[in-house]
Amino acid sequence: MSEGDSARRWYRVKDVLESALERTPADRDAFLTQACGEDSALRAEVESLLSAFDKTEQSPQPAVHPIDAAAAARIRESPSSVVSSPATDWALRDRRMSGRRRHG
Repeated sequence: MSEGDSARRWYRVKDVLESALERTPADRDAFLTQACGEDSALRAEVESLLSAFDKTEQSPQPAVHPIDAAAAARIRESPSSVVSSPATDWALRDRRMSGRRRHG
């Protein structure tokens, strides 16, 4: 997969994830069936991120951004593959922007 394809893929994952999070957990399965179609890898990635998000929402610990959890899992699997990727770059930008909204 080229870098451009990888970036497009991560933006697709991000879009589907954000749309899924706007729905109730009960409505997510039908949404994912429609949004992912035959793309089982996309669905698996989004479901993994949703699972990480749901676990952090139920945890009394400070919440971890779902992309951070996914990036941490990838780092454990293959440290050199995640030095800079669209997912980690997006998570860092998102974290910086949320800090500005709170403090600025």
